[in-house]
Amino acid sequence: MDGSVISTLALGMLWALVVVHSLVLLGVVHVVHGLARQPMGRMGTGAFAIGQAAPSFRVRTPDGELVSSDRLSGLGYGLLFVSPTCESCRLTLSELRAAVVRSEGALFVICEGAEAECRSLLDDYGIAIPIVSDPLGAVRARFGIRSVPTAVVVDRDGRIASVGRPDRTDLGLAVPGAPRSRSVETGGGGGM
Repeated sequence: MDGSVISTLALGMLWALVVVHSLVLLGVVHVVHGLARQPMGRMGTGAFAIGQAAPSFRVRTPDGELVSSDRLSGLGYGLLFVSPTCESCRLTLSELRAAVVRSEGALFVICEGAEAECRSLLDDYGIAIPIVSDPLGAVRARFGIRSVPTAVVVDRDGRIASVGRPDRTDLGLAVPGAPRSRSVETGGGGGM
């Protein structure tokens, strides 16, 4: 084979790789675009819709305090799902520290990580809110949550009031019973 034939074959193979790479990239963009268009209140199969009964759960804080849907029955409560490896979770927790939580309800941080990492995460920000280590993501899975940070607010009747990304300007208002300065959104990532 002479050099021009080898060059032509190499160039043809290179173009074939470019076409395959482009098709794979288009497929990835299509999948990501589809995920981005899902409303926050319906984040994947198993996610609970606004107004549905919240799933039951039972976990303990590192101090041994039982946190369960049964014990919270009749109270409004919020669950903030975070991870020690999530940078936007750190920003959310930083802003939560500055927020004043005045509420009849309760707020719990559900941290998907080892107990020591989760405790350290809250200690880094000086937040005195009960934290639950959920290393396998069992509670997150029960609520159908696919990404963090995500907040779930459950009303006094045990029904999902909102699900979505915590609104960074109103984190202190996320818990039922707190005064609200504006309506809570459930879609698009602008609110909870």
